[in-house]
Amino acid sequence: MDQERVDQERAGQSIGMSGVDGVDGEQQLRDLRRMKSLAAALLVLAAVIFLLARAVAGRHGGGAGETAAGYVQAAAEAAMVGALADWFAVTALFRRPLGLPIPHTAIIPTRKDRLGEGLSSFVGTYFLSADVVRQRLRALGPAARAGAWLQVPAHAARVTDEAATWLRGAIGVLRDDDVRAVLEQALLPRLLSTPIGPPAGRLLTTVVQERAHVGVVQLVIDRAVLWLRDNEAMVVDAVSKQAPSWSPRSVDGLVAGRVYREVVRVAGLVQADPDHPVRRSLDRLLLQ
Repeated sequence: MDQERVDQERAGQSIGMSGVDGVDGEQQLRDLRRMKSLAAALLVLAAVIFLLARAVAGRHGGGAGETAAGYVQAAAEAAMVGALADWFAVTALFRRPLGLPIPHTAIIPTRKDRLGEGLSSFVGTYFLSADVVRQRLRALGPAARAGAWLQVPAHAARVTDEAATWLRGAIGVLRDDDVRAVLEQALLPRLLSTPIGPPAGRLLTTVVQERAHVGVVQLVIDRAVLWLRDNEAMVVDAVSKQAPSWSPRSVDGLVAGRVYREVVRVAGLVQADPDHPVRRSLDRLLLQ
């Protein structure tokens, strides 16, 4: 009984810690005690029915009363055995039943370290391994979902507003001396001491070999062609200024216009031909 009281107090403390406040913990402890009392009362009731049925069966030897009482006796006996088995199984998980050193009891207190290691190994192998996490992320497609969500103008505007507010607050809080101290004392020495050339070269080599840079190059070429077409006067003027002083301005304008049209023509060819010599030269340059 003392051990049972201690177990109840420990359970009450655990429930109280997990509840919202002390009142909820006390209510849950009362519910626990009421359920245990109900289970014990049902066990006593099954024992009383068993004894009465056995007495009735002995008194009506060989008759129908004995058969009916036998059924009741068997049912009560099964109820008692089931209740005792359940009590023993649940109790054996947390402590020694009746304080007796029965083998394979008090499983959690005596084997908690092994159980924890087994559980961590199971979770790490089947839920948190690199392959499993990679497959789950690939199935979820977080980047695609985020991109689709940001394509909605309202969502993009919301993210921009939130980021601008956060950056404005951060810039307002930071002081120039603090930023300079972090850069000079923490970031710059680390960057200077880290050889970024070799890993950057390996990364760029892999990118070029797998043709992952084609999209970026195409985007740059498209933007360059669009800029050339929208800024003819600027390009012609820049070329005209490079002409010698003795050259007539009319000739300078004709030459600059011819140069501009040729540049636009070549840029259009590079834009339309994925295997253009200019692109191959750019690939060789990146690999080197």
